[in-house]
Amino acid sequence: MAKHLLAKLALVILCAGLGSAQAATATGTFQVKITITESCTVTAGSGSDIDLGSHVRSATGNFDNTNNISVNCSSGTPYKIGLKPSNNNNLGAGVLTLSPNTIPYQLYSNSGYSTIWGDTDPNRVSAVGTGSAQTIAVYARVVGGGNTNVPAGVYVDTVTVTVTY
Repeated sequence: MAKHLLAKLALVILCAGLGSAQAATATGTFQVKITITESCTVTAGSGSDIDLGSHVRSATGNFDNTNNISVNCSSGTPYKIGLKPSNNNNLGAGVLTLSPNTIPYQLYSNSGYSTIWGDTDPNRVSAVGTGSAQTIAVYARVVGGGNTNVPAGVYVDTVTVTVTY
Protein backbone atom coordinates (compact mmCIF):
# COMPACT_ATOMS: atom_id res chain seq x y z
CA MET A 1 0.00 0.00 0.00
CA ALA A 2 2.90 2.33 0.66
CA LYS A 3 4.00 1.73 -2.86
CA HIS A 4 0.54 2.63 -4.11
CA LEU A 5 0.42 5.78 -1.92
CA LEU A 6 3.84 6.80 -3.17
CA ALA A 7 2.66 6.50 -6.80
CA LYS A 8 -0.44 8.67 -6.09
CA LEU A 9 1.72 11.26 -4.35
CA ALA A 10 4.09 11.37 -7.35
CA LEU A 11 1.10 11.81 -9.67
CA VAL A 12 -0.26 14.71 -7.58
CA ILE A 13 3.16 16.42 -7.58
CA LEU A 14 3.48 15.92 -11.34
CA CYS A 15 0.01 17.40 -11.99
CA ALA A 16 0.70 20.34 -9.68
CA GLY A 17 3.89 21.06 -11.58
CA LEU A 18 2.06 21.06 -14.90
CA GLY A 19 -0.51 23.57 -13.65
CA SER A 20 2.12 26.10 -12.65
CA ALA A 21 4.00 26.06 -16.02
CA GLN A 22 4.15 29.43 -17.86
CA ALA A 23 2.14 29.73 -21.10
CA ALA A 24 4.11 30.89 -24.16
CA THR A 25 2.85 33.96 -26.16
CA ALA A 26 3.52 35.52 -29.52
CA THR A 27 2.63 39.11 -30.47
CA GLY A 28 2.27 41.08 -33.66
CA THR A 29 1.05 44.52 -34.69
CA PHE A 30 -1.04 46.06 -37.46
CA GLN A 31 -1.93 49.61 -38.53
CA VAL A 32 -5.26 51.23 -39.17
CA LYS A 33 -4.89 53.99 -41.77
CA ILE A 34 -6.81 56.25 -44.10
CA THR A 35 -5.55 58.36 -46.99
CA ILE A 36 -7.22 61.72 -47.50
CA THR A 37 -6.71 63.30 -50.92
CA GLU A 38 -7.45 66.76 -52.17
CA SER A 39 -10.22 67.02 -54.74
CA CYS A 40 -11.91 69.65 -56.85
CA THR A 41 -14.88 69.71 -59.19
CA VAL A 42 -15.98 72.47 -61.53
CA THR A 43 -19.42 73.20 -62.90
CA ALA A 44 -19.48 75.18 -66.10
CA GLY A 45 -22.01 74.59 -68.81
CA SER A 46 -25.24 75.90 -70.22
CA GLY A 47 -26.12 77.53 -66.90
CA SER A 48 -22.73 79.25 -66.97
CA ASP A 49 -22.89 80.49 -70.55
CA ILE A 50 -22.24 84.18 -71.14
CA ASP A 51 -24.70 85.78 -73.55
CA LEU A 52 -23.44 89.10 -74.92
CA GLY A 53 -26.89 89.93 -76.24
CA SER A 54 -28.36 90.75 -79.61
CA HIS A 55 -26.99 93.73 -81.53
CA VAL A 56 -27.58 95.26 -84.94
CA ARG A 57 -24.84 95.11 -87.55
CA SER A 58 -22.27 97.89 -87.24
CA ALA A 59 -23.23 98.48 -83.59
CA THR A 60 -20.70 100.39 -81.52
CA GLY A 61 -19.75 100.43 -77.87
CA ASN A 62 -18.61 97.62 -75.63
CA PHE A 63 -20.78 94.54 -75.30
CA ASP A 64 -20.36 93.08 -71.82
CA ASN A 65 -21.90 90.36 -69.73
CA THR A 66 -21.05 87.99 -66.93
CA ASN A 67 -22.00 84.63 -65.53
CA ASN A 68 -20.68 82.29 -62.86
CA ILE A 69 -18.78 79.06 -62.68
CA SER A 70 -18.85 76.92 -59.56
CA VAL A 71 -15.77 75.27 -58.05
CA ASN A 72 -15.93 72.86 -55.14
CA CYS A 73 -12.57 71.90 -53.64
CA SER A 74 -11.93 70.10 -50.39
CA SER A 75 -11.37 72.39 -47.42
CA GLY A 76 -7.94 74.01 -47.35
CA THR A 77 -7.04 72.98 -50.92
CA PRO A 78 -5.37 75.81 -52.84
CA TYR A 79 -6.37 75.94 -56.50
CA LYS A 80 -6.10 78.04 -59.65
CA ILE A 81 -8.71 78.44 -62.36
CA GLY A 82 -7.61 78.90 -65.95
CA LEU A 83 -9.82 79.86 -68.89
CA LYS A 84 -8.86 79.07 -72.48
CA PRO A 85 -10.99 79.95 -75.53
CA SER A 86 -11.18 77.42 -78.35
CA ASN A 87 -8.45 79.26 -80.29
CA ASN A 88 -6.08 78.15 -77.45
CA ASN A 89 -5.19 81.71 -76.50
CA ASN A 90 -3.65 81.53 -73.01
CA LEU A 91 -4.53 85.19 -72.36
CA GLY A 92 -8.30 84.70 -72.65
CA ALA A 93 -8.63 86.46 -76.02
CA GLY A 94 -11.15 84.44 -78.00
CA VAL A 95 -13.15 84.71 -81.18
CA LEU A 96 -16.88 84.19 -81.55
CA THR A 97 -17.38 82.30 -84.79
CA LEU A 98 -20.05 81.81 -87.41
CA SER A 99 -17.70 80.35 -89.99
CA PRO A 100 -15.94 81.90 -91.75
CA ASN A 101 -16.77 85.13 -89.88
CA THR A 102 -15.45 86.01 -86.41
CA ILE A 103 -15.92 88.59 -83.67
CA PRO A 104 -13.07 88.99 -81.11
CA TYR A 105 -13.76 89.04 -77.36
CA GLN A 106 -11.79 89.07 -74.10
CA LEU A 107 -12.35 87.26 -70.77
CA TYR A 108 -11.82 89.10 -67.47
CA SER A 109 -11.87 88.25 -63.78
CA ASN A 110 -13.22 91.58 -62.51
CA SER A 111 -16.29 93.74 -63.11
CA GLY A 112 -14.09 96.66 -64.17
CA TYR A 113 -12.95 94.61 -67.20
CA SER A 114 -9.32 95.41 -66.41
CA THR A 115 -7.87 92.07 -65.23
CA ILE A 116 -7.42 89.56 -68.07
CA TRP A 117 -8.35 85.97 -67.23
CA GLY A 118 -6.40 83.35 -69.13
CA ASP A 119 -4.83 79.95 -68.66
CA THR A 120 -1.31 80.84 -67.50
CA ASP A 121 0.03 82.65 -64.45
CA PRO A 122 -0.44 85.45 -63.54
CA ASN A 123 -3.71 85.42 -65.50
CA ARG A 124 -5.36 82.58 -63.58
CA VAL A 125 -7.66 83.13 -60.59
CA SER A 126 -6.43 81.66 -57.29
CA ALA A 127 -8.50 80.59 -54.30
CA VAL A 128 -8.58 78.10 -51.42
CA GLY A 129 -11.28 75.45 -51.16
CA THR A 130 -13.84 75.57 -48.37
CA GLY A 131 -15.37 72.13 -48.86
CA SER A 132 -18.45 73.80 -50.38
CA ALA A 133 -19.19 75.16 -53.83
CA GLN A 134 -17.62 78.56 -54.46
CA THR A 135 -19.16 80.82 -57.10
CA ILE A 136 -16.71 82.72 -59.28
CA ALA A 137 -17.83 85.39 -61.75
CA VAL A 138 -16.48 85.40 -65.32
CA TYR A 139 -16.73 88.57 -67.38
CA ALA A 140 -16.66 88.77 -71.20
CA ARG A 141 -16.40 91.80 -73.44
CA VAL A 142 -16.52 92.56 -77.14
CA VAL A 143 -14.57 95.82 -77.27
CA GLY A 144 -15.99 98.79 -79.17
CA GLY A 145 -18.44 96.68 -81.13
CA GLY A 146 -15.58 94.45 -82.21
CA ASN A 147 -16.14 93.35 -85.75
CA THR A 148 -19.93 93.39 -85.72
CA ASN A 149 -20.22 94.41 -89.36
CA VAL A 150 -20.56 90.73 -90.21
CA PRO A 151 -23.47 88.64 -91.51
CA ALA A 152 -26.38 88.15 -89.13
CA GLY A 153 -26.40 84.96 -87.07
CA VAL A 154 -25.36 83.46 -83.75
CA TYR A 155 -21.60 83.63 -83.15
CA VAL A 156 -20.28 81.17 -80.56
CA ASP A 157 -17.08 80.08 -78.89
CA THR A 158 -16.33 77.38 -76.33
CA VAL A 159 -14.13 78.14 -73.34
CA THR A 160 -12.34 75.39 -71.42
CA VAL A 161 -12.20 75.83 -67.63
CA THR A 162 -9.22 74.16 -65.97
CA VAL A 163 -8.93 73.87 -62.19
CA THR A 164 -5.40 73.05 -61.05
CA TYR A 165 -4.91 71.97 -57.44
